[in-house]
Amino acid sequence: MKNWKSLPAICLLLFLSATHSSFGQGSIDELHSNALTAMKTARSKGMPDGAADWNAALGLLRQATNTYDGRAPQLFGPKFGWFWYHQGFCELKLGKFEEAIESFETCYTKYANKDGKQGNDYQIKSLLKWGEAAQGAQKWDVAIQQYKKFLAERDPERRTDNFEKGAFYINLAICHFSSDKIAGGLENLEIAIRNKDVFPTPAAGIMAGFQSLCETVIRLNKEQALIDFLKKNRAEVKLEPWEAQPFSPIFMKLAANALKANMGRAAFELYAMVPSSIEAKDDLRARLASLGDYRRPIRDGAKILQKDALDAQLDQTKEREKKGLLPEITALAATAFIH
Repeated sequence: MKNWKSLPAICLLLFLSATHSSFGQGSIDELHSNALTAMKTARSKGMPDGAADWNAALGLLRQATNTYDGRAPQLFGPKFGWFWYHQGFCELKLGKFEEAIESFETCYTKYANKDGKQGNDYQIKSLLKWGEAAQGAQKWDVAIQQYKKFLAERDPERRTDNFEKGAFYINLAICHFSSDKIAGGLENLEIAIRNKDVFPTPAAGIMAGFQSLCETVIRLNKEQALIDFLKKNRAEVKLEPWEAQPFSPIFMKLAANALKANMGRAAFELYAMVPSSIEAKDDLRARLASLGDYRRPIRDGAKILQKDALDAQLDQTKEREKKGLLPEITALAATAFIH
């Protein structure tokens, strides 16, 4: 999460300390400080290593909301929404989607800013996370509703209302596809891929949206929707060989499913997206040569180049070649079969 420092923590602590002096041990400022420390530690570790720290932070935040929520609107006002937002954030990280939905809803509704005053910095951002939690719970229509509400209500000038646009439009596309709304999914997927270097939208996001489109098209037997999309966006969705290589198993699976569904044209297009292992290997070597001995990540538009990751991918490519596991051979044979 990028917003730990967006909350003026010292101001919050001073404000809360001045209003809770009669509460004694386990006070609101102690819970805030300890939860913040646990969340920072969890973020530095990443998942799954940080799961224990996310759980620790969640326990502290739930202690705060369980203890003070009944009196919080009178004692603390909208500022107490900080606890509900971060409780929901921890729940979201831990896959507790239903609980997260309730937490973000409480942050948005019970601790709403009033009379134009900005007491709860996270009120509007909670709509975005509410949408993510609903998506995790596969409540697609709820997710779409909250994502759109966030766009309508956010203040572009407020730092806490900032969001990752590439991931946002990919998620919105996936929710539309998953609820069989192909037109809405295509609209948002195209926004993400056409702005992939501006937002940015990484290759993994583009492939997640594209996979959702293909699965929906196959499920609904709407082959023409995929053909039309590729005609219009082929250049944008086609990845360079080194980028496309990790997604070869996905292309192969989608193509096989399309073939089973008697969608020969779609299967042909999907098999054609499987990159040559030789091209991928040469591409990886060229990228590594450009990096030299520099090991820190380098962003190139939507691409992130890191020597260790590229070295590992190249080693995997060589190992697959030794074992004769070349997906392009299967793709070529399947394409010949289709013809």
